[in-house]
Amino acid sequence: SLFARGEKQTYSDPAALDHIGMPVGGFFAGTVYLSGDGRLWLWDIFNRDQTAILPRDTKQPGGFAGSFLTGGLNYVYPAPITQPFKQRFSLLIGGQARSLDRTGFRQVTFDGRYPIGRVTYRDADCPIEVQLEAFSPFIPGDLEASSLPATVMSYTLTNHSDRTVEALLGGELENAVCLDSRKQAAGRLRNRIVREKAFTALVCSAEPTAQTAGRPEILFEDFEGTDYGKWTTEGDAFGSGPIERSRIPDYQGEVGGQGQRVVNSHATAPGTDVGSKDSRTGKLTSPKFIIKRRFINLWVGGGSHQGRTCVNVLIDGKVVASAAGGNNNHMSPQSLNVSAYEGRTARLEIVDAESGGWGNIGVDQIVFSDHPASAGPLEEERDFGTMTLALLGGAADLAVTATSNSDDLAPAVGPFDQSLVGGLGRRVKLDPGQSV
Repeated sequence: SLFARGEKQTYSDPAALDHIGMPVGGFFAGTVYLSGDGRLWLWDIFNRDQTAILPRDTKQPGGFAGSFLTGGLNYVYPAPITQPFKQRFSLLIGGQARSLDRTGFRQVTFDGRYPIGRVTYRDADCPIEVQLEAFSPFIPGDLEASSLPATVMSYTLTNHSDRTVEALLGGELENAVCLDSRKQAAGRLRNRIVREKAFTALVCSAEPTAQTAGRPEILFEDFEGTDYGKWTTEGDAFGSGPIERSRIPDYQGEVGGQGQRVVNSHATAPGTDVGSKDSRTGKLTSPKFIIKRRFINLWVGGGSHQGRTCVNVLIDGKVVASAAGGNNNHMSPQSLNVSAYEGRTARLEIVDAESGGWGNIGVDQIVFSDHPASAGPLEEERDFGTMTLALLGGAADLAVTATSNSDDLAPAVGPFDQSLVGGLGRRVKLDPGQSV
């Protein structure tokens, strides 16, 4: 019956734990999920333009029409646990670290009673049982508190052994500010420790850096010719040459880029409708060139199919850098970092190997530069801001701004291409039977 009170369910099967995603991130503040084994995942907090929880290239079964992404994809094919940056909690006992997930404990159970998720960790080889209560500050009738972009992870440790145990409960967080925009923006990451009476916090931020004068830019290809010149063509999606903007179908809208012609494998493909044009495939391959600058800057649009609607940099036949569209006909500036390959011989290939929805790629204006392409000030990027790992209830016993074996309270600063991981921890001493 709809009105009959149900019974609490506790999950312990690993497959079930991997298919749990309970929202714990605050209303209107993106989406952060709690997994069945206590990991935080998805982290849709970067203001990306995307459809559904986790856009994926999955075909709808049975040939049914309509949007599968928004029409039940995650029920038919549950989204896998996705963590776009490093973040974890762990328990350290006697020099042995155990991740607080099912890789660190043999027995993990999940009891989901929204808005609180309860996870219990047990292991015959571990004297301490850990219980987690995870939630966002959800308060019915209080919109301001309920929409805080915060997740509370409350751990209780219980000593089930017959001896006193000392342990360290710790958390790690990678600085993921500007996670997407750092690929084409000039800046650096900064981690610092803030100590207050009631908490200790690891604060992660980003800041712009002044660009030094680089070598003159090199225009590699502007696609303003009537044919593809020395580029080789495969398939029929790219036609006989770059297309004039005036000949692009009106339904594609303004495609961006520069000049009067662009590469667009939808507009140049044979066909009379969207589906037939997107079904065509092909490839453009550039002549060889020597990498003489740190970045390859270009305009890219079209499908977001990594490896199938993309621009690749090839060295000795292997892809060393790649860029794809964002399921948008309008091209945007992107940068491929090839600084590690200066002096090497390479080729570019523009690939349309997707015959389904958004099976096309748009490209224009390829330039070699010492600086990445940037759409504007770093502070105006959609993923600019701060993120924080805070330990409540007084001072932390361990606080590091970057991975280290000892306390390091000095701010840690690193370039955008460096992983900057900090952490906090608290030591506890538990007598037999004691909980804290």
